[in-house]
Amino acid sequence: MHLSQPIGDANYFGQVTRQSVLAFAEDLGLNKSVAEREIELLCRSIQQEADKLITELEQQPNFESKAGELQLLRNIRYRCIGEFASQLS
Repeated sequence: MHLSQPIGDANYFGQVTRQSVLAFAEDLGLNKSVAEREIELLCRSIQQEADKLITELEQQPNFESKAGELQLLRNIRYRCIGEFASQLS
């Protein structure tokens, strides 16, 4: 997916790396150590929150679309969030 604004040297979502985010943060005038801390915090917290959401849904009583919703949430968690967090590691 083409980004509306480059992030460092990345023009596409799949090109975004930790280095490109740090370069973008520097362009914005952010301190490198603050940017690094925020990247770590964001990557950790978004994965934890997605896991909590999946757990909450798993614990709900069964309903017609529960399996499909769980599959969708797991795909988002592991294919989107997990892969992007890995790109930023």
